Amino acid sequence: MKRIALFFLSIVLVSLTGCYRFFDPQDSIDISKDPPTQNDPNLNPDLLSEPIMTTEVSPADSSGDSALSEPEKDGYWELYNTEIIVPQNEIIGGGSDVLKYEFSSNAKSNSLVAERTSGKDVEEIRTHGSWTEPEQTYFAGHTIRINLSAYIDKFVRKWTNFSGVNVWAYLGSENTSLGSTTSQVLRDSDGEGTCTASISNGEITVGQAIKEVSIQVPEGSADQKMVILIVVSNQGKQGGVKYYYAWKDW
Repeated sequence: MKRIALFFLSIVLVSLTGCYRFFDPQDSIDISKDPPTQNDPNLNPDLLSEPIMTTEVSPADSSGDSALSEPEKDGYWELYNTEIIVPQNEIIGGGSDVLKYEFSSNAKSNSLVAERTSGKDVEEIRTHGSWTEPEQTYFAGHTIRINLSAYIDKFVRKWTNFSGVNVWAYLGSENTSLGSTTSQVLRDSDGEGTCTASISNGEITVGQAIKEVSIQVPEGSADQKMVILIVVSNQGKQGGVKYYYAWKDW
């Protein structure tokens, strides 16, 4: 009986030893770690991780947005005065031969009636020039646009062969006199600056004319003045208007 008992005890010990070797702790899986994926460089040696790039911003670069948000340091021209210039009425000669010049004007035109009486003969020429008023404000780099018009309103001829009316505009300063044209003449698309209605060889050759003229607005500075001058030369007698502008900083 003892031999039989020892035989069964040896079988049990052999079985226990085999189970221990089958469940070797070194062969166990650590379930506390995430399972590897195909993107894991350790599992896939051909997959190389890319380096992380960092960019440093200098103080000069970081201040760029604030600099762009600042307004430009310039200004604009603002109208502060308008001066209408009307020539004085004239009477030339006397007795039986008298020539009279009678002028009239308003905010946008200048007119002349010239009448000559010699004995029983009377010659009458009526002309006028007009313009559109400029804007109240102008910004540097923008455009000044003005429409000029010239008209022969009436011509009863006795002696005159050549006459007419010319209208033009230009830029100047406070000291620029009417009629003393500067280089800053307003011109049309053909480069012409004078709008003309004319009498030639005793006849009306151009009864009326209209012209749009323009010029780029110049840049100003503190306390600077700009004047838009418009001249109407009726039969050689000049009148017109001055528009005075002052430069205003932002």
